[in-house]
Amino acid sequence: MGFFKTLFSRDKRPENTRQSQQPRKATTSPADAVIAASTDEARMTAIKALSAEEQERLLQHSDADIRRLTADVVLESLAPGNTLPANADEATFTRIIALSQNDDLSQAAIARISPEACLTLAMEHSVAKVRLAAAQRISAEEALKQLQKHAQGKDKAVFRHCKDTLAALHDAQAAHAELQARADYIREQAQNQLRLGITPEFTGKVQVLKQRYDALVQDVSDASALKMDDLPALLTQLDDALTAHKEAEAKAEAEKAALAAALEQQARTLSNIQDAIASLSDNSTAEGVKAILLSEESAWANATALHSADAKQQKAYDQAMADLTLAAAALAYRDEHALDNLLNRSAVPSEVPAETPVETPLETPEETPNADENTTATLAEQAQQHLAQLSWPAQADTPSWLLALKKLAGEKPKKAKARKATNTQAPVDDTAARKEATDCLDALDSALEARQVSDATAALKQFNKVSQQLTQKSQHQLNGRLRLLTNQLNELRDWQGFAITPKKAALAEQMEALVSAELAPELLADRIKTLQQEWKALGHSNDQDLWTRFKEAADKAYEPCKAWYAEQAAIKAERVNKRQALTAELVRYEAEMDWDNADWKTVQNTLNAARDAFKVYSPVEQRDHQRTQKAFNTACDAIYAHVKAEYERNLEQKRALVSAAETAATSDDTSAAADAIKKIQQDWKNVGVTPRGPDQKLWNQLRQHADAVFAKLNDARDARKAEINETVAAAEAIVSEAKTNAATQGLTAIQDARSKLADIELPKGAHGRLVKALSDLEAQINSERDAAEKAEAQGRWDALIELLQSSTTPDETTQLPEGIDPAWFSQETADTDASKLCITMEILADMESPESDKAARMALQVQRLAEGMGKNLSKDEERNALIKQWLTAKADAALTSRFVAALKAVI
Repeated sequence: MGFFKTLFSRDKRPENTRQSQQPRKATTSPADAVIAASTDEARMTAIKALSAEEQERLLQHSDADIRRLTADVVLESLAPGNTLPANADEATFTRIIALSQNDDLSQAAIARISPEACLTLAMEHSVAKVRLAAAQRISAEEALKQLQKHAQGKDKAVFRHCKDTLAALHDAQAAHAELQARADYIREQAQNQLRLGITPEFTGKVQVLKQRYDALVQDVSDASALKMDDLPALLTQLDDALTAHKEAEAKAEAEKAALAAALEQQARTLSNIQDAIASLSDNSTAEGVKAILLSEESAWANATALHSADAKQQKAYDQAMADLTLAAAALAYRDEHALDNLLNRSAVPSEVPAETPVETPLETPEETPNADENTTATLAEQAQQHLAQLSWPAQADTPSWLLALKKLAGEKPKKAKARKATNTQAPVDDTAARKEATDCLDALDSALEARQVSDATAALKQFNKVSQQLTQKSQHQLNGRLRLLTNQLNELRDWQGFAITPKKAALAEQMEALVSAELAPELLADRIKTLQQEWKALGHSNDQDLWTRFKEAADKAYEPCKAWYAEQAAIKAERVNKRQALTAELVRYEAEMDWDNADWKTVQNTLNAARDAFKVYSPVEQRDHQRTQKAFNTACDAIYAHVKAEYERNLEQKRALVSAAETAATSDDTSAAADAIKKIQQDWKNVGVTPRGPDQKLWNQLRQHADAVFAKLNDARDARKAEINETVAAAEAIVSEAKTNAATQGLTAIQDARSKLADIELPKGAHGRLVKALSDLEAQINSERDAAEKAEAQGRWDALIELLQSSTTPDETTQLPEGIDPAWFSQETADTDASKLCITMEILADMESPESDKAARMALQVQRLAEGMGKNLSKDEERNALIKQWLTAKADAALTSRFVAALKAVI
């Protein structure tokens, strides 16, 4: 439509045809000069001479050629050489887009404007390519929707671009939302696991979360766009929690082992002391018993330092130590008071040897007192005095020397007939039975202290059973304690029969309260069980009605638990099914796996994951657990057999590598041995999976051989390094000498140093460093020379500029720049345009000319363009030519100042 408007407007004629047919008046405006020009070059020259306002009017001219040429001129001023200005504003870039027919320039300008301006261009620009390029710069969803609505039915390319971009944007948003949902899921699950703590499925869930995170990282191209920065820290916290749990388990196991060791040591120490008491005999000595005391006392102290003994164990230890101490004291008393001599003095020989003569005195009884009777009476008194100071442990057999001392003191042996009878028989060893009987009495004592009648009754029953295996001596020794404990048990039974009836009535009331209690089935069942255990712990009573009441209440209270236990049974059955399915999957896995090409790490991970999953399917009934565990173990063992075979193959390879390393360690060629070790270490990494223990052992062996090789290599390297250091020091001396000589010899000293370095074999690093030092020295010398030459040249130009400013002629001593002939100052003055020379020099120096010379400068630029710029002269040649012409011109001080300023910029 615009085209037709222009066409029809050109055909219109003014109403006053007479006036229109009058001759055209002379040109009255600069635009008319453009119209009157016959060529495009002349038109462009005329357009450039116009003001900005006049050029703007020509952009609206009816002639398309004039509009095009004007646009080119304006565009050249805005973007010289189709190059965007560096610091232009958005309006300038927009104008460049409007004027340019160059797609690259338009798109470059579009890239420099805001999305809002792009939206306006995409809607209003007349060129389709520009509209599309502007639309492609828009990324905001709302702006794209607005542009799509505007372009619908008007601009198919822009509409399609907006539609496709919005679709891609929506897809990206959906993908981002999906990725964010995955990240949020990982975060939520990780936080839940941290809150719940270590559970049976903790390890498996953490592994799954790590796999999900790794997959998420692979799928995310820009992690900063998602809220996932906290995920690595959360996963690290999970690992730390698992590590802490494992450390706590290991610590608990260690404490448990230490406790078991302490308890074992306590039991062993107590047994040793009791055995020492039982083994006391006529051959026992005070020193031997004291040694046992010291040894076992130290052992008991070490054991109880780790864990205190319980009251029963400590009591037994104290009693045993007291008995053994009593025996040691008795033996020491015997030795200290020489009781053996006393007993020997009291002994009467039963038979006199035949070879010994006996002289019988002829004294009568009336004349000589009975000396034997007096002596015996004295010895008996001494024996009684000693017995008053002696004690012997009741748990030990009385030694013969103590029996003899008692006999000497006049004590009658107890049950002499029985002892005499038993002396005719072989001694009976009842040590084991006696220990068991003592343990029963200890258990009876503990139960009585705890006031547990049932436990006390069981202990007494067991003692009566064991006592049949005891000797009469052991029975006699234990009877006193037995009578005391039996009386205490009877008293406890009498008291309990009176005391437990109200307690059982209270238990019955509590059980009846549970019938209507609103408790969780599991808690309810535990409460019922607890009340039943408390009832049983109270012991037996004769109140049958109270028992019936209690049992009926328990049966009614348990009714809600039956359904819950049925549900639990179903859950356990489902766990059993999952265990069986897992086992079947492992069996199928073992049968279908190509074991010749198996990924053994994956196989081991599969086994670990299967074991973890099997643990998760717990608890189940004991019978089901044993059955499913056995089947599962069989399946795992079948898979592990392949793994074990692979382990053995890989271990064999590593053994061969260790042997090769051992051979290399004995080689005389250290360098070759080191290379062999490095290859062995690399081959070691390529060997498949192996069990940790044997692998570590073989690795330690390999390290020993490798360390030996590298130790020899290091020794050789140290020697080589010392040799190299000497060579490097000599080379550094050469460079240092060159630096010293450079002041007088210049580059010759550097060349000599390079020649000397060429004959020396140096390490690459040292060679490069020293060569660089020489190069830097050479560069410094050249730089100083160049600076001197530049300063000299600048001095020549300063001299020339001073001559130009003073309008004087150089003398014979004046040194002028290269290319400047002193004869130029002797030229005759000509009618040279000094202003034009100033403008030309300013153009050459790319300096601005005064506003008054703008038009002259533009005309001169057009002329230079038409004449081929500097007529193929170099910038220096053209500069010198201008200086030569300037010396023939007449110029005032202002022009001279301009010329000199431009000349300084060109130098």
